[in-house]
Amino acid sequence: MHNINRFITIAFLISILIAGCGKAGKSDEEPTRRYRKIGLALGYAGIGDMAFNDMQYRGLIQAKHEYPIDVVYKVPTTETIGEQERCIQDLIDEGCELIFSSGIFSVEGLKRYAPMYPQIHFVLLDNPLSGFDNVSSAIYSQHEGSFLVGFLASKFSRTGKVGFIGGVDIPVIKAFLQGFKEGIQYADPKVTLTAKYCSEAPDFNGFNDPDKGYKLATEMYDQGIDVIYNVASASGNGIITAAKDRGKYVIGVDSNQDALAKGYVLTSMMKRIDLSISDLVGKFIKGELKGNTIYTYGLGNDGIQLTDMKYTRDFIGEKLIIEVYNVRQKIIDGKIKVTNIHEQYLKEYLDEQGSKAEE
Repeated sequence: MHNINRFITIAFLISILIAGCGKAGKSDEEPTRRYRKIGLALGYAGIGDMAFNDMQYRGLIQAKHEYPIDVVYKVPTTETIGEQERCIQDLIDEGCELIFSSGIFSVEGLKRYAPMYPQIHFVLLDNPLSGFDNVSSAIYSQHEGSFLVGFLASKFSRTGKVGFIGGVDIPVIKAFLQGFKEGIQYADPKVTLTAKYCSEAPDFNGFNDPDKGYKLATEMYDQGIDVIYNVASASGNGIITAAKDRGKYVIGVDSNQDALAKGYVLTSMMKRIDLSISDLVGKFIKGELKGNTIYTYGLGNDGIQLTDMKYTRDFIGEKLIIEVYNVRQKIIDGKIKVTNIHEQYLKEYLDEQGSKAEE
């Protein structure tokens, strides 16, 4: 299985480079233009997770080809707050004017760095942070996209049993789960859901453990579950491999993972972090990026998308695909309300972690 994962990783990275090379039309910019330095602090799984980190990196590369910028990125060596903060500090020391970082591990660090470096603009991805004139946030309506794939999984399932595997039980992953539950119930209340996590906080290895993902997925498939929603970052590579090995189905996340097991990945719920990074870099270059502001990316502005189901359209069927996109439009129009528990869980989680730190 490890060989398969290495092959998949190499193929995915080649696709990123090809996509980037296709946009290299800005090389003839005037040589006197000042290039701004943009930094990105990735998560522990680094480049090659074929999910959240790769989408961040792709966005950075897209922005480099669209705007007069130099880019640099850092990867933490461990899944800890201290390592994430070290990456941010390294980017500061290298003279970055705009720095992106993501996740819960970045929150406290940005609260500390923002007042210390008012000349630098920081962007927190995937979590809201307000109160600082030089900090913007980008959040994503993963609950909306998860509702859609929950609807699809519920309608498509032949056994009436679907599964969810999250990387770690943190607020944003719970938001995926809540939306998925509601989509399942909207489609068919009789369909049952089994949910598991690869690890529980404060153990964050669940985002980078393909073997654990494979084990949990095979157990679910062997229990009659025929569709699993993979929300586990690099651990999802194991879940996808298990789907192919068992002849069952999986739903990808963050990136377009459909080609990782053609015909077994029904679709992927993409968080277009790449588009949001490119968008926010553009705002920064134009002097339009606002501090103390939360930018939201959802179905309505294509910040959340499903793939075109290239390898599964024939057996999913056009009728069901049309139903899915009708539901999408109802969410955009406000006719279907999907619960967003991300902010509620985030506050509870941070309060809990603060209490533990005081003990």
